[in-house]
Amino acid sequence: MGRGQELRPVALAERLVRAPVLFDPEAARPRVAAWLATQTGPALVRLLDAYPMARALIDGIADGSPYLWDLIERAEGQLLALLQADPDEHLAALLLATTKAMAGASQDDEAMRLLRRMKAEAALLIALADIGGAWEGNTSHPRADRRRGHGRQHGCALPAGRRSARRQVLGRASGTAR
Repeated sequence: MGRGQELRPVALAERLVRAPVLFDPEAARPRVAAWLATQTGPALVRLLDAYPMARALIDGIADGSPYLWDLIERAEGQLLALLQADPDEHLAALLLATTKAMAGASQDDEAMRLLRRMKAEAALLIALADIGGAWEGNTSHPRADRRRGHGRQHGCALPAGRRSARRQVLGRASGTAR
């Protein structure tokens, strides 16, 4: 790939490499199927059919994580958007959009609503990517060579971008931002 060329983002659904083992598949799979039947469009069903690991991940969440399943059920259309997006780019865009929206918030309750919405979306995105192994040296990702093992050489399992963001957040909280 030539210098200066843009890398094509890779959808989260394409980067998933694992899913939880189901404790009660007889309850989880029908629960997901019933929820999918209530969705407004067939796009999510087609995506889950095309990416069995994504379907297995959603089944696992329905089976073992009431909090994450509640986030999925509450925000119609959000799961499809998250699975279609590059998780790194989506998270960065979400944080930027929330920061801009917060700057324009005229009331504290409006700002808190924006933060709660961002927190829920970020929590679901991060959980999907983390549980699904999307950030763990996925060599099919075009930028994987830059991320693979980068944090491990410093005694940390986090990729460089998340480690840096964590340092920035922790630094701000303690008054020692870099």
